[in-house]
Parts: sequence; structure tokens; C-alpha cells
Amino acid sequence: MLATLLAGAAIAGGVTNIKEIVNNTSMTVEVRKYDIKAGAAASAFETTREIPANGGIWSGDMWVPWADNANDFAEKHMEVKVYRGTAFWIWQSGEFLRFNDRARFVANARRVSGEARSGGERRVVISMNKDGKIVVEFQKL
Repeated sequence: MLATLLAGAAIAGGVTNIKEIVNNTSMTVEVRKYDIKAGAAASAFETTREIPANGGIWSGDMWVPWADNANDFAEKHMEVKVYRGTAFWIWQSGEFLRFNDRARFVANARRVSGEARSGGERRVVISMNKDGKIVVEFQKL
């Protein structure tokens, strides 16, 4: 039974745990995780609170939620927020970490930059590119 469960987890991708977030932008950043459980007395909401600009670091444990359809996404996703609003919505689907720059689920959405395969511990680096756009990169720890 355990072998069957482990094999299923390997096919679908394992739990991805964000251990560290580095903010290399000139703005404060906050990462929020929503993981609403149907029928639960309270929903799971986690936040890094504000991560200071110019090299601020958050350390902890934040699992990337799974969302395989629009209904899942409505209740299970992460938001990377900057002072002007949400820059990205992030979720895990199957073997990959995916993102969108709009608050909606997209089947087979773009994979996150860097280490996009699900499972394991990650550092997330939030920066600005030369065009002034927020970029997020996942790095294996």
C-alpha cells in the first residue's frame, strides 16, 4: 500500500516546500498562500508578511498548493504581491509548478522560471528585469 502511494506521488509530483524567499526588488513584497478545504471550519491562509526591499529574506515553510482545474485554483493558489497589486499567481499541477499573471487557472500554464519540477525544497528569488517587470525564479535547495 505504501509503495503504491509513493509511486503515485512520484508520478503526480511531490510536495514543493518553499523554505526561503529573497526579495531583490526595490519594493516590499508579500507572498500569500490560500488552501481552502471543503467543509473545514477554517480555511488555511498563510502569509510571509512584508518582505523588505533590496535583499530582504523570509525563511519558513510554505507548501505550494495543488490546483488541477479552475475550481481548485479558486481555493488553492499562491499570490506574489507587490505594492501595486498581485504580480503572479502560482500553483502546482502534476509534475510542475505553474504561474499566471492573471487571477485565473490556465490548464498547462507556463512553468515557473528555474526549477519548475514539483517536489522538494525551494528558494524563491523575486527580482525586476531590465524592463521593470517583476520576475520570480525557483531554485532548488
